[in-house]
Amino acid sequence: MAESPQHLAAVNDHSTDSISSKECSSTSSGGKLDRQIKLINKLTPIDGVFAAVAILILVLCLVGGLTGYFVMQTNFKNSARAQFADESQDFQTTINANIKRVTNDLIVLQTAFKLFDDIDYNTRFVPLVSSLASVVKFDNGSFIMPEYCSFLTYIQVVPFSNQSTYLSTIQSWGGPFANVKSIDTASGSGPDIVRPNYYAITLKYPLDDTIGRNSASDPVRNETLTNAYNTHTIQVSNNTLFLGETQLSGVIVFAPVVRGNVTIGFVSAGFYLSKLLQVSFPLDAKNAIVMLDSDNTVMAVTTRDHSLCTKNCDNISYKDVRNYLSNVMYNDSITVELYNKKYKLIYVSNTVYEDNLKIVPLCSCLIVMLAAEIMLVLVYGYRRVIVAKRVQDLTKQRVEVLEAHRSKLASLLKKSVKSESKSRSIINSIPDLVIVIDRSGKIMQTNNSFDNIFSYNEQEWNLGVNISTILVDSSPNFYETTSEDTVIETNITLRDYTTKKAEVKVASINGDEVETTPITPFPMEKSMQIQKQGDEDDEAYVILIRVKH
Repeated sequence: MAESPQHLAAVNDHSTDSISSKECSSTSSGGKLDRQIKLINKLTPIDGVFAAVAILILVLCLVGGLTGYFVMQTNFKNSARAQFADESQDFQTTINANIKRVTNDLIVLQTAFKLFDDIDYNTRFVPLVSSLASVVKFDNGSFIMPEYCSFLTYIQVVPFSNQSTYLSTIQSWGGPFANVKSIDTASGSGPDIVRPNYYAITLKYPLDDTIGRNSASDPVRNETLTNAYNTHTIQVSNNTLFLGETQLSGVIVFAPVVRGNVTIGFVSAGFYLSKLLQVSFPLDAKNAIVMLDSDNTVMAVTTRDHSLCTKNCDNISYKDVRNYLSNVMYNDSITVELYNKKYKLIYVSNTVYEDNLKIVPLCSCLIVMLAAEIMLVLVYGYRRVIVAKRVQDLTKQRVEVLEAHRSKLASLLKKSVKSESKSRSIINSIPDLVIVIDRSGKIMQTNNSFDNIFSYNEQEWNLGVNISTILVDSSPNFYETTSEDTVIETNITLRDYTTKKAEVKVASINGDEVETTPITPFPMEKSMQIQKQGDEDDEAYVILIRVKH
């Protein structure tokens, strides 16, 4: 039994309305839950307060830490500078005392040349001096000190047969030589001009108190010096510097040494001063003394700082010293002059512990910052846990609502499919040819009469071709200019390229549905109402074609 168009329209309308209302209900419920979830997940004023407090604490800690750091560093540096100034002053005082001592020693040693007044310089002494590469010059029998070789290290004279007589002769020189108490016999070897047997004279004279150390109670000094010591005195035996060599026994005190021939040994004043520096200053890792000559050659280094002296300080270059000075906090230098030769003495206060102090205020600040941030994280984390629980509950509720809507939609869809199948069955039962085209004339849908008339189905026809391929005699876009109550008589082209006469009626789809107006010669009332497809703004046309036989 064929259903009336009004009934089918009512069924379609009811299905569409039902689905639309349910979809809207589902969308509305799901959208409401989505909005609630998004609202909960958004940052609230409380989150802003937490963020502001966290930033404020960080800023306060940073400002407080930096302020404390600069205040502590300023106070410490001022204290360190004052301490270094005192140390530098002590250093200069000690250096001046050593310079005075070197000068005095030279004067004393020059006095010893009185011994050679009666010696034949040409036969005994001049050849010996020549072997020293002109380190000594004589002018009219007077001794002259060259700049590069400063003073006497030892004197060798022909021994007296009677030691007591020789001792008296030495003591008669006066000055420090008056303190000579004995002549010690010793043996040894040296250059060819030195005989195997010789005597070493021990000088004993006061040590300048300005150097500030008691040699008998100073363990560092006891390690450096040789032989016996008394308070404020130095007694050195067999201190020799052989000709042509740099061998040194103990610290140079320049004692005259008695041997078979007259011999004089020399060493530079700077070398002597460098040895005095090593004796005058303690060896530790908190300070260092570097002695340079005018050519920046390192003459002496006094330190136990392994950053400068890895194993020993014997082979330190100026580059090593320069790199070392670039990494220390405080250093000072003075220039001294000995016999027209200048030496640079650098005093270093290695305050490495100052770097360790820098981290104290920063660590304190970091601890406070960390504690504050942990507290904020805990409080904020607790709040976010509550929010997450709420989101979880809403999500579960949303899933339940969507599941219920899905079930309802599935049921409605099943009914809609059944209704659409019934509508499609009715359309296909119409003997007239039903064609739906879009605004450009492309075929979008046909009924079974299309297959019967043209002898092929939709798949063979390939939907999307233009209606003009069928209605060859019609004018372009005729469907736009033809009113709904007009019947057009035209020819259609079949598959075998034959033509047949046909009556054509056009209905425009501008709304959700199109209802055709029945006409007597062309009973369109049996045609199915066509549901608009696509967007609401798209315009489509239903063309009904009745082929005349």
